[in-house]
Amino acid sequence: MNNYIHGCSTADLDTVTPTRLYSEWSIRFSTSSSGMLNLAIYDIAGSRVCTLMQENVSVGRFSLIWDGCDEDAAMLPQGVYFVRLRTPEGEQTTLGFKIIQRVNMKVWL
Repeated sequence: MNNYIHGCSTADLDTVTPTRLYSEWSIRFSTSSSGMLNLAIYDIAGSRVCTLMQENVSVGRFSLIWDGCDEDAAMLPQGVYFVRLRTPEGEQTTLGFKIIQRVNMKVWL
């Protein structure tokens, strides 16, 4: 599922999908050139809430899990968020995805 608004020719933001736990998100992307890559989460107002990756990378496919937390490891509230992938050649931004209410489970022994 390619769900981006606009793209660049050397990097592809492939998918952003919830994991089975629905409290984490699987993000898959690829790049066809080496260079600085920045992958970040933004809220509906356009404010960056978390930088997931900012480093020089080689050509390849990448996959990571985002835990739904901001830069200070605090759980983000339910709402609409975006993933933005930036490379020297351009950027891609996903269509919005929604974090819904999380269920906190306690185990009593």
